[in-house]
Amino acid sequence: MIAALLELLWLAPAAFGQTASINGTVTATGTLVQHATVTATNTATNIARSTETGTAGVYSLTELVADPTT
Repeated sequence: MIAALLELLWLAPAAFGQTASINGTVTATGTLVQHATVTATNTATNIARSTETGTAGVYSLTELVADPTT
């Protein structure tokens, strides 16, 4: 099993209540990476959300909430 950590930073929308999504595929030198941990961290709040890629290396992080203090 190949283990990988991919940390993503997202810029949250300015208005409270808005959300964003991050979707993609994790590859290493052209090979799909299965069961890789993908983490998105909101740098304004330091809140992190993680998911794991599936057998095709695909991940999806949905409903990433904007910083309510901005």
